[in-house]
Amino acid sequence: MENGASYDERAPLDEALKTQINRWELFLNQQSKKQRLVARYIYEHWFLAHIYFDEVAANGDPIFFRLVRSKTPPGEPIDIISTRRPYDDPGVKSFYYRLWQERGSVLLKTHLPLALNTSRMARITELFLAPKYNVFNFPSYKSKTASNPFKAFEQIPTQSKYQFMLDEAQFTIMGFIKGPVCRGQTALSVINDRLWVFFVDPNYFSSEKVNQFLAKQTNNLRLPAESESNALTVTNWFKYAGAQSDYLKAKQKLINKEYKGVKTDLQLIWQGDGYNKNASLTIFRHFDSATVEKGLIGETPKTAWLIDYALLERIHYLLVAGFDVYGNVGHQFNTRAYMDYLRMEGENNFLSLLPKESRQALRKYWYRDASAPTIKFLRDEAYQLNRETSITYKTSAPFDELLTMIKHYLSPVLSHRFDLDETRDHMELTKINKVPAKAANLMPEISMLMVSNNDGSKRAYSLLRNSAHYNILSMFNEEDRRAYDEDNLTIVPGFIGDYPGALWHTDEENLRHFVNQLRMVNSEEDYQTLRTHFGIRRTDVNFWQFSDDLHRLAKQYKGIEYGLFDYNRLQDR
Repeated sequence: MENGASYDERAPLDEALKTQINRWELFLNQQSKKQRLVARYIYEHWFLAHIYFDEVAANGDPIFFRLVRSKTPPGEPIDIISTRRPYDDPGVKSFYYRLWQERGSVLLKTHLPLALNTSRMARITELFLAPKYNVFNFPSYKSKTASNPFKAFEQIPTQSKYQFMLDEAQFTIMGFIKGPVCRGQTALSVINDRLWVFFVDPNYFSSEKVNQFLAKQTNNLRLPAESESNALTVTNWFKYAGAQSDYLKAKQKLINKEYKGVKTDLQLIWQGDGYNKNASLTIFRHFDSATVEKGLIGETPKTAWLIDYALLERIHYLLVAGFDVYGNVGHQFNTRAYMDYLRMEGENNFLSLLPKESRQALRKYWYRDASAPTIKFLRDEAYQLNRETSITYKTSAPFDELLTMIKHYLSPVLSHRFDLDETRDHMELTKINKVPAKAANLMPEISMLMVSNNDGSKRAYSLLRNSAHYNILSMFNEEDRRAYDEDNLTIVPGFIGDYPGALWHTDEENLRHFVNQLRMVNSEEDYQTLRTHFGIRRTDVNFWQFSDDLHRLAKQYKGIEYGLFDYNRLQDR
């Protein structure tokens, strides 16, 4: 600037984009109690989104927006209302939901794209505005109410809220994966390194009995954020443990009474309405970051979750809407501890599809070397599923058999984006999934491999380390719970992960040598040899050229999901 650099002002938005912004701002700022309540619910679920308009042709890179609360109405310059949480009191009598243009570079680690278009507006109208229900009062912004979505949004039908989140289930889960709660290993230690996620069919929530049940359970479903950002620790932990136990017991009674004639089988699982690929997700943990993708990626995982509405809503309000990265130790401890209960609940839902006699053994395997209080907690009546599944099993490995059946059941909507096809090179690469545990131990959490083809084109793969644990019940002393002999790698075409730990490059002729040498890694010296032959280190004279090529390739693979990688965790080994 001192040398006279000119300021390149952003080009003004074109008229087509302005029309779409105005249309959505008017839609979200309608003034009936019903419309205001729906807009508040939408804002509290979309406030982290990178919104774009896919019906407007973009000249160059897409333009992203954030949904914000403003003191000024549509048509006037935005005056953002800044609060710690999206449900905090805005502090003004009147405010408006506005679309504010993002100014910074798009970083993959925080990028949550969400398209707004004609069909999205029609879907919101169908789910929230067309159904006949009354909104008699607008919920308070006081913490006890605002932090509890079952209290704040009790007047909105449960099925509508659940379907709204399911329509973009990957985006919903990505809120906590890419939000501030997952900055570091403390929060991420609450999930296994790779797991598959399924959802309960929303038709099970069409009964008014479910709405009434959740309304009665609002106190048991309260979340740590009700204490705002300054909370006690141990006393709250026992309070939430008791509330979770009471809720699960009440839930079992409801199921046994109201769903007595309903079979516990694959029909319980949402099939994506026949077209939606959000019906199954894979979550990867990379120690201090994480990724969620559509589809069932990799070989059979250690665990799986089956998520229902109350669980999905609490995950969002615990880890996204209600989490304060600047909160005290008590707030962060309670958030982490509460997520233990939610993980166990998702696992428990999945266990209900297995034969009764196999459930305890599998749970015991998931929680090997667990502390005595945890074992006692899992033996609580709340976790003792007493309904037998209606699924007929034919093998002595029901967990694997169930996942195979679910794969077939969801096949019409299963994403195959990260499947390796049966080309010669890919058959060679699949050997990486079977490398010895020692080789997996020595690999970084995320590696990115670029292969130069003979025709001058390039392709990319991600190598992901799955770090095994005896259990994931504590945020401390993770090394003591690591099952190193069970580590493995998952390789996929394309890009998974935001923070590469190592960059690799080879050509078609040497791809087989790369795979064979990786399989032979048994020590740090072996790893160094692999790096010397195929690695792109920070000190490489071609590092930035390689980085540019990698980003260009990522843009081709990821499309609207593209963002810049974060090299902070590149290893200097």
